[in-house]
Amino acid sequence: LATATEDMFFVYSENKRLRDENARLMQWQQAAHAPEVENSALRGLMRYHPQHATAYISARVVGQMHGPFANQVVISAGSEQGVKPYQAVINEFGLVGRVSTVGKNSSRVLLLTDMNSRIPVMAQSSGLKSVLADDQSELPHLRFAYGKQNPELGEAVITTGDGDVFPSGLMVGKVFAESDGHWRVRPLVDFSTLHFVRVVDFSERVGSENDSDH
Repeated sequence: LATATEDMFFVYSENKRLRDENARLMQWQQAAHAPEVENSALRGLMRYHPQHATAYISARVVGQMHGPFANQVVISAGSEQGVKPYQAVINEFGLVGRVSTVGKNSSRVLLLTDMNSRIPVMAQSSGLKSVLADDQSELPHLRFAYGKQNPELGEAVITTGDGDVFPSGLMVGKVFAESDGHWRVRPLVDFSTLHFVRVVDFSERVGSENDSDH
């Protein structure tokens, strides 16, 4: 009986040792892989040059705030680097959100998945105009659609330029599915792997677009 008990204790101890060792190896692998992922993201961002931008500032994401009522990030650029409130924030895939508050060397960015975010958008193929809003779900939805037609699944969603915040034509996401009476949009940006962004000044471009409408 003593031998059987000792064998069981040995097996338990060995399994625990192997689990601990596997956990350490996984942590090492993730730590080793992180610089490669960040370098790839930075290279992609640096290759992307926003059309019609008057100026842009590259920054690192240094903090995240996710919860039932907030989806925001903190970036490593502020007023000293030329960041201003309400400027558009993008990465190489599309719209990330907009600057909400600015400090000296850091700023807070309201993501397009934040429940306080309201972005005038348009379904690119059908021309259906809506407001992209979030309701604490994983996918923001289209609200206040004008017209009786519906968007198509997989249809690209872009900014309209209305509201003097973003210029028209910035990629936002794709129509994903209808849920609870709302058409959902899957953002092109993967917010779980957001490492670098660009703060973009489109103010002159937006103003010229609006002027041309009058």
